[in-house]
Amino acid sequence: MKKKPTKFKLFQLFRLVGIAIFVVLLFKLDIDRIWQTLKESKISYVFGGLFLQVILLLLKAVRWHVLKKGQFQKQQLLFDFGTFMESYAIGVFTPGRVGEMLKAGYGESKDEKWSLAYKVLSERGFDLGIFIFIAALATYLFNILPISTALVI
Repeated sequence: MKKKPTKFKLFQLFRLVGIAIFVVLLFKLDIDRIWQTLKESKISYVFGGLFLQVILLLLKAVRWHVLKKGQFQKQQLLFDFGTFMESYAIGVFTPGRVGEMLKAGYGESKDEKWSLAYKVLSERGFDLGIFIFIAALATYLFNILPISTALVI
């Protein structure tokens, strides 16, 4: 049986663009300056930040798995974690974090891809809402901006 040649898809283009942007950024970075900044930093803050970032990424990967209504089968869970990490990494370097839409490209059918795209958008909206809430709370609690307390309910 002869295999059909696969078409080059937009999904693959996103992956290539994300990788290309990452390579360009690597060449633009001043590694000596980054190393100097790390040497001047408190090592406990650096490792604390890295630890919290790993925890955050694991929680967001679990959230993506749950949003997909994934079963807690080891293989499906690892696949969802992998798709999340790939899209997150590419999303960091693409404008508007559009690389995170890669998660939708793993859908089997066109309908499933659209469904996953809506889930990605809702996930981004949730993150934005949490960010706005925490920023507003910090602004209010620590009086960062001159806000009248009469406006706060």
